[in-house]
Amino acid sequence: MKRLLIALPLLLLSLNAATAQSKNEMETLFHRVADQGDNFNISISHDLISDLDFDFDFQEYTEEMSGHIDRIRFVKFENYNRGLKSEKEFIEQMLAWGYRQAQIPSDWEKEEGQAILLRKPNGKNSEHAAIILNNPNDRNAILIVISGDLIFKTN
Repeated sequence: MKRLLIALPLLLLSLNAATAQSKNEMETLFHRVADQGDNFNISISHDLISDLDFDFDFQEYTEEMSGHIDRIRFVKFENYNRGLKSEKEFIEQMLAWGYRQAQIPSDWEKEEGQAILLRKPNGKNSEHAAIILNNPNDRNAILIVISGDLIFKTN
């Protein structure tokens, strides 16, 4: 019983440390890709936003996001090609962390450009979500990172 009483606080401390490390890793990753060149980027903290529910609609495909948002980061890459390269680096790291790409219908992409949504698999809380929007016609490359305690449901 004494072992359990000692192990429980240690477990809770280690979980808290893992969450803090993940937030620091995302901060480092975001700045590594956003601070390359003359990009416009902004970060909005939880003081300016409250609990929000988002629906990402891509024709018949809907991705519902609910939960508590701590921070939203946004970057519009000035150089389209450099932006694509930075986004690729960002995606590779998020996939390595266990995030997965939501399947957006190809019809939507043909009309609007490329859209990528990265989040934890269905049913799991996601500490971060990334939305990547690329339009080759307008030469726009945009990365949005939402951080908090996020829950996704696909319809």
